Amino acid sequence: MNGMIERKFIVNSAGEPEQVIISWADYVEIAEALGWDLSGDEQSQLAEAMKDSLAGNGEAFIAIEELE
Repeated sequence: MNGMIERKFIVNSAGEPEQVIISWADYVEIAEALGWDLSGDEQSQLAEAMKDSLAGNGEAFIAIEELE
């Protein structure tokens, strides 16, 4: 995505937008950025990690050097 999403608007009889059409590639990029592609378990793990991060609980994380 280059910062601008090409889109088409579907309007009602009063000319007010009701729906928008975007390309599949843009949708997939948005879905991945928002985590829509994650399983329920993965979403739960991510939420828990966010709580630990915001609470300053560094012990809940593994140093990147240990992952290599």
